[in-house]
Amino acid sequence: PQDAPVDFTGEANAQALIDTMRKRLCYQASPETRAYAEDLKAKLRDVQPEMSDVLVPNCVYRCGCPEMQSCGLWDSMVKQTEGAVSSHRINERYEAYNRYFYESRKDGDHEN
Repeated sequence: PQDAPVDFTGEANAQALIDTMRKRLCYQASPETRAYAEDLKAKLRDVQPEMSDVLVPNCVYRCGCPEMQSCGLWDSMVKQTEGAVSSHRINERYEAYNRYFYESRKDGDHEN
């Protein structure tokens, strides 16, 4: 069945993980998928902070939502980061997103 728990062991190189997380951290992903992706990002920070910091949703990477219908996350982040996430410098966007992401987790907005 679709909802049956499974054990999963997998391997991915850095680029595959970055590409996958662009979709999985998006609010267009199912809530369960996004929650797992967020937990992976947070846990990875403990052992590989450089890798964790480049795991961002597609809207952060692209500096705007590329979907036909936006989930609203991009607009919300632009407001909450006072525009920092919409910088034309990718490193500034990533830094702003990571502050937003971890602050949200502290507040309990994104935890399981």
